[in-house]
Amino acid sequence: MNKTDKAVEIGTYFEQFISSQVATGRFASDIEVLQAGLRLLEERQIQFALKKTELEQKGANHVGTQDDMSREAQEVSQSVTDAMRALASVAGESEHSIPAIPSTKGLLRSQIAAE
Repeated sequence: MNKTDKAVEIGTYFEQFISSQVATGRFASDIEVLQAGLRLLEERQIQFALKKTELEQKGANHVGTQDDMSREAQEVSQSVTDAMRALASVAGESEHSIPAIPSTKGLLRSQIAAE
């Protein structure tokens, strides 16, 4: 590939910006300015990818936490049901009769959903 294949139109603003950067002495040529800009772009893309991966992992951990909480809530619910059955049988009621606790059940589910 020859140099003409790599030619790009960048516009007046960026041409002036590149010229001013070279004029300050920080860069020896237009190419060095462009290379510095491309390095910054690459760096930002790498940082973005790392941040995205980090957030995805946190999201996956959060989902795991929700699954654990849901499992724990089911266990608590089962324990309450078992305790209510035991109380019902002690009180002389049928073993299969389970007193309803709609308000507690609803609060527990809404609390879990909120967390």
